[in-house]
Amino acid sequence: MRLVPGLVAGTLRASLTSTSDGPAVRLVLPVRNDGPGDAWALRGRIASPARSIDGRVIYLGHVARGAQTTAELLIPLSPAAADELRGSTLEVAIELRDAHGTAPTTPVHFRGVVMGDAPR
Repeated sequence: MRLVPGLVAGTLRASLTSTSDGPAVRLVLPVRNDGPGDAWALRGRIASPARSIDGRVIYLGHVARGAQTTAELLIPLSPAAADELRGSTLEVAIELRDAHGTAPTTPVHFRGVVMGDAPR
């Protein structure tokens, strides 16, 4: 019998931030592994109507059984794209995938107003 992971995604968060290179969208996704097996090469494909965010990939890597990890992705934006997102409603879906095809097929969703957070 093969031991498979039991991946459970937490609450996906999105915010605007400032970096030394300019504005960015910050996505944060916590994931825990409740299953008896490890997850390998865990990543999430991002889908969003916002062209500056759509198609990106967030990497989590190896998640051992019983472990929890949090992935953070900073997506650089042009000042115009940041102004467009600031205070607007953003929709983001992340579909998790792993090396052995055992990740859940239901995407993790964020839909809400994009707030600013502390500069990076």
